[in-house]
Amino acid sequence: MLKRLLLAGIAIILVAGCASPPKKNVSYDWTAIFANYQTWQWLDGKPIVTDALIGADLTDSFVRRAVTKELERKGMRLAMKSPDLLVNYRGNFEQAVSSEPGKSGYSYAWRWSQDDSGEWTGRSLARGTLLIEMIDARTKNLVWRGSISDAVTDASQLQSQIPAAVRAILDAYPPKVK
Repeated sequence: MLKRLLLAGIAIILVAGCASPPKKNVSYDWTAIFANYQTWQWLDGKPIVTDALIGADLTDSFVRRAVTKELERKGMRLAMKSPDLLVNYRGNFEQAVSSEPGKSGYSYAWRWSQDDSGEWTGRSLARGTLLIEMIDARTKNLVWRGSISDAVTDASQLQSQIPAAVRAILDAYPPKVK
């Protein structure tokens, strides 16, 4: 149940119709030689395709397929034995602040506005984050991390938005080292 809630949190960043663009963040180990990373495997060792067949959460399968597709597009190969990188992802869900002041206002946790009758109304906004991490399989050190987060307005579009969110994160991999 908890895993499903966390995976549902991924939906937050994947939904169209948000007022501002999603926030993307990337960090990496400056000493890592990314050209040496040619193969990868999931950190938990789970297969990609069979997840949906054995009843696992479909969101997990969609994220794994999208990551696999993007890494293959970059020329990396999935290796069941002796991979160069271990890949992991996590989703997070929290109540967030609205960033759209105007005739309405906002506080740390609530969006509030005044209607025509002078009544003040408030609502919290959900915010979700999808984080993808890459760990050097030999040293077990984190070498790259990318994330994207956004407010959720309509979770019904989740599955169709996963590939675009994963692509947006992995567009920054490998980093352009100067």
